[in-house]
Amino acid sequence: VEPGDIVITVREKPHPQFQRRGDDLLMDVRITLGEALCGFEIPVRHLDGRKLLITNAPGEIIRPGSMKAVPDAGMPVRRRCDRGQLILRFDVVFPPDNYICERVRTKLRESLPGCPKLMGARCTGPEDEFAETVVCSSVDKNDVGRANGKRSDPCYESDDEDRAEERCGKMMNTCTPQ
Repeated sequence: VEPGDIVITVREKPHPQFQRRGDDLLMDVRITLGEALCGFEIPVRHLDGRKLLITNAPGEIIRPGSMKAVPDAGMPVRRRCDRGQLILRFDVVFPPDNYICERVRTKLRESLPGCPKLMGARCTGPEDEFAETVVCSSVDKNDVGRANGKRSDPCYESDDEDRAEERCGKMMNTCTPQ
């Protein structure tokens, strides 16, 4: 038998909780708004079997999409005696509409910075005296650019008159004088 090279191929299997990014592990974490504002404790079973209880620093607020790192909780670094980081990417789950009663909303306005007293708090000068109060509503991101969620006439999709003529030339030339 003739000696030869041995080729070993390693394929990583997807993991339901962690994604590998070089020496680091990435973990998506969902926390409530209350946990984001007041603190959290997240129990994690690490790949190596360790049990970790991950917390944030007292008073630290977690913002949606923010990322935090746990040092030395990632993958082992080859040929060194250290490890990468465990990166936590946060998704902050907000409560549903009308979840908070008026009494609690009042307490939140008193406690949180930047919460205006409603009902005309921003109408400070005479030019704003007769401001019309309107209520905003939810919108589907797919409906942005449409009038009330309906597709507009393609002739009006561009301010560029030449392009509108290209798209709608036949339609524009079908008008008959009255």
